[in-house]
Amino acid sequence: MSKDLVRQLKNLKHGEINPRQEWQENSRALLLSQIKNTVAPVEEKFHSKNIWTAMSVFVPRSLVYNVLRPALVFLLVLTIGSSSWIATVEASYDSLPGDWLYPAKRVAEKTQMAVTSMVGGKNAETKLHVEFAKRRASEVKKIVRAGDPQKQTKISATVSDLKKEMTSVSDKLGVSSQPSDQNLAAETVKEVKQQTEQIGALLKEVKNDLVIASVGAIDTTSTKELSKELNDAKNLTKATEVRATEAMVVEHLSGSGEVSKEEASAAVKSVITSMVADAVESKESVTVIKDVVETAKQEIKELSGTAVAASTTKELADKITDVSDKTKTAAEQVQTITSDVDKKVGEATTLLNSGELTGAVNKIKEAEEGKQQAEKITDEIIVTAKEVLPVAKVATESGVTVVSPVIAITTSAVEAVNKVVTGTAAATVGTSTVKK
Repeated sequence: MSKDLVRQLKNLKHGEINPRQEWQENSRALLLSQIKNTVAPVEEKFHSKNIWTAMSVFVPRSLVYNVLRPALVFLLVLTIGSSSWIATVEASYDSLPGDWLYPAKRVAEKTQMAVTSMVGGKNAETKLHVEFAKRRASEVKKIVRAGDPQKQTKISATVSDLKKEMTSVSDKLGVSSQPSDQNLAAETVKEVKQQTEQIGALLKEVKNDLVIASVGAIDTTSTKELSKELNDAKNLTKATEVRATEAMVVEHLSGSGEVSKEEASAAVKSVITSMVADAVESKESVTVIKDVVETAKQEIKELSGTAVAASTTKELADKITDVSDKTKTAAEQVQTITSDVDKKVGEATTLLNSGELTGAVNKIKEAEEGKQQAEKITDEIIVTAKEVLPVAKVATESGVTVVSPVIAITTSAVEAVNKVVTGTAAATVGTSTVKK
C-alpha cells in the first residue's frame, strides 16, 4: 500500500469527508433489514428454566436443581431486598409464637439452616440445631411467665420444635467406639455438651414456672400434659448431653489430643453431679409434699367441731385424704428408685476416679433411666397436690360459707408446694412447719 493511499485513508478517518445524513439513515435501514432476514426469529419471552437446562449440560442435573438453583435464588433475594430483609429478621428476633413477626423469624432460621447445610457441613449445621433448640426453650419460658391464655397450644408446638432440633443434634453425634467414625469435630461435640447442659437447666426452670403458674386452676389436666411434654424434652436434652459426653470420652481415648483427659473427666463429672442433685431433689420434694398434705389433712380434720359448714369440710377433707394417699405411694416409689440411682451413681464415681471413663459413662446411662422415672412421679404428684386449693375456692363460689381457717390451710399447702418447687428450705402449713 502506497504512502499516499495511507495518508488519504487517515484523512477520511479524521472526518475530512462526511456522508450526508439521509445517506446514513438509508444505509442503516438497509443493513438492519438484511440482518433480520438472515437471523432466525427469537422467542420474545424469556424462561428461567432455560438457564437450568443449559447448566445441566455442564454439571449433573441433581446438583443444578438441588444446590445451585436454591443458592442463586437465596443470593438474589438478599441482593434485591437485603436491607429490608435484615431489618425484618432483626426485628423478629425477640418475637414469640403468635406474634406477627414470628413467622419471619422461623423463615430466617430455615433459610440459614438450608444454606449452612449446603456450604457449612455437619459441624456448622449441628451448632445451628442446638442454637435453635435453645431459642425454643427461651421462648417457652417467656410464654409461661407471660401468662398467655393460649399457652397450651403455643408451648406444645414450640416444645415439639425443640425436640426436633435436639433429635437432629443427637443423630449427628453418631457416637462410635472408633474415633474415625465420629461424625462431628471435637470442638463441635464440646459445644454441644455445654449448650445441652444450659438448655436442660432452662427447661427445668420452665417446668417449675409452669407449676407455680397453675395456682388456683380448677382443671389441672393441661398443666399435667404440658409438664409431661417439658419433661420429655428435658430428658431428650439430657440424653443428648450424655451422648456428647460419651463422644468426648471416645475422642480422648483415641489419642488425637483434641480432647484432653481433664476435659473428658470434667464432662463425666458434671453429668454425675447434676444427676445426683436431681435425684436428691426428687426424693426430698416428694417427701416434703407428703408431709405438707398430711399436715393440711390433720388440720382440716380438727376443724370438724367449728362453725365451718359440714358439707364443705367433708368435701375438702375427702379431697386432701385422696391426695395424701397418692403422695405416700409416690414417696415410697421415689425412695426405691432413687436408692438404685444412688448405687449406680456411686459406681460411676468410683470408675471415674480410677480413670475408667467408658465404664463411668455406661453407669451414668443406667442411672439416667431411673432418675427420669423418679422425676416423672415427682412432677405428677406436685401438680396433684396443688389440687387441694381449687376445692376450697369451688366451695366458696357455690355459696357455702367457708371460714378463713380452711382457706388459710389450703392456700398455705399450695404455697408450701410452690416453695418445694422453687427449692426454698422450709415450707409452712397452717400452724406447722415442715423442713426440707
